[in-house]
Amino acid sequence: MITIQKQKIQGLIINNTSYKEDSLKVTILTKNGLFDYIVKAGKRINSKLRPLAQELTFVEIVTTSNKTLNTLTEGVVLENYTLIKEDTNKLLSALAIIEYGKVFINSFNDVEHVYNFILEMLNILKKTNYYHAGLLIFETKLLYAVGTGPNFSTCCKCGSNDAYYLDVTLGGAVCKNCLTNTSYNQEITKLFSLMYFIKLKNINEDFLQLIDNYSSILYQITKEYYATHFDYVNKNHDLLIEISKDN
Repeated sequence: MITIQKQKIQGLIINNTSYKEDSLKVTILTKNGLFDYIVKAGKRINSKLRPLAQELTFVEIVTTSNKTLNTLTEGVVLENYTLIKEDTNKLLSALAIIEYGKVFINSFNDVEHVYNFILEMLNILKKTNYYHAGLLIFETKLLYAVGTGPNFSTCCKCGSNDAYYLDVTLGGAVCKNCLTNTSYNQEITKLFSLMYFIKLKNINEDFLQLIDNYSSILYQITKEYYATHFDYVNKNHDLLIEISKDN
């Protein structure tokens, strides 16, 4: 006899793919991690489950599970992120955030904290025109969650307390005596540290505008940081930059 378990969960749909003839397989990010569910007839236009299977949708769903199949059976859409989906730049920023979640989920010591962080950053993206600044802040603050947060307190080379120049390769700041031609100046280092340390409740339009004014060089830093320490480049962030150049 097959035992069927039923549960209700909330989460963010971060991916969907075709499954058999007219169904979908969705990946949902929850406070407990990533889970896959089959949405039967999810491809059909008139399916009541179709809205629950769309990428970048926050849902509360009821699922059934047995030994062979985990299925999404019912639910409601709690947030459709329409203001993000209607704006190509915001959408790419949101997809970049989701991409980080997919890639680094197994690196998080506290999945629930990062899950809440992602949802809060998506809410910030909804309200602001400084979408790129929001993404840069997310990338910078995420470094703590993946275990490679930069050291700003002491020089990464000699240990002195006068560390004011960011060195990406070393993973933090260096002092005047240890800086190289690849170190960033004090102004940019201060901005990067502000992004890293700022609390989400303190992120406002003035701060986002400030970051946006320096977005080109800050993008260079975050991209270099992830490439150097994780051998990873976020494709959606790169696409966002390309589209911004065309505009």
